[in-house]
Amino acid sequence: METGDTITRERTFTNEEIILFGELTHNTGTVHKEPDESGRLMVQGLLTASLITEIGGELNFLGNQMNFNFVRAVYAGDMITCKLRLDRIEESAKRTKAWASYECTNQNNETVLTGDGKGILISLMNKG
Repeated sequence: METGDTITRERTFTNEEIILFGELTHNTGTVHKEPDESGRLMVQGLLTASLITEIGGELNFLGNQMNFNFVRAVYAGDMITCKLRLDRIEESAKRTKAWASYECTNQNNETVLTGDGKGILISLMNKG
């Protein structure tokens, strides 16, 4: 991985996943349990952000700070595309630090989440 690299993931959340995530995290606010006029539940913000952690897991990125700006509601059935960009990589004798920024958009190309984070790239850590 190099500075400037971008990784993209897409996902559409279902009502069932929203209910399960709510039960698992105890985030069971009304908007996550009662459908809107179209029969959809609102996706929890951290469930949307799980696209970012999916990318982080694939990169072996051990995050120690993550900032999220939830810009627009996401609903079951929305196709969410998340792009994570490696903004900076700094190698030292003990570890490889990395800074990333991210943006998630819906099927209408409307931004639903932005943010940034920093952490350690485990796969690039210097040995010894």
